[in-house]
Amino acid sequence: MINRFVLCSIVRGAERHLRVLIFFTIPALLSSGCAAPQKIQEEAAIFLYGKCLTMFTEGGPRTYQYRVSRDLKNVFALSDDGRGKQWCAISANTPDEIRPDSLFSGPNTIPWEKVEVVAIARCEAIKPAGAPPCRVFAHNNDIV
Repeated sequence: MINRFVLCSIVRGAERHLRVLIFFTIPALLSSGCAAPQKIQEEAAIFLYGKCLTMFTEGGPRTYQYRVSRDLKNVFALSDDGRGKQWCAISANTPDEIRPDSLFSGPNTIPWEKVEVVAIARCEAIKPAGAPPCRVFAHNNDIV
């Protein structure tokens, strides 16, 4: 038979492990972001494939969908050569990406055009010479 001391030690050890589990799990769940809704994934799959489809639809920290869930202005830019090659890039109206100037007082006052310019420039920087120009594919989850 187990005495009270041993039983109490087991319970205290379990409490400690549970606290540690909660301490690390809850923040991870809150920061992970969700994948795109099924309807958006299906619509995006009509136009995107490979890495660009994954980049647009996957969830997780610092992904496009995570940024969409944070209520930011997000732009997804795309170049498609029509022969199975795509290049893509993203941008959001965060202070790291768009340097606010004196005309704009906060992140959601930055116009879409400024966010578009950054996404298109990033896309142009990674595509090879001769590939079609990059264009805006989506504002948040609204495919344009």
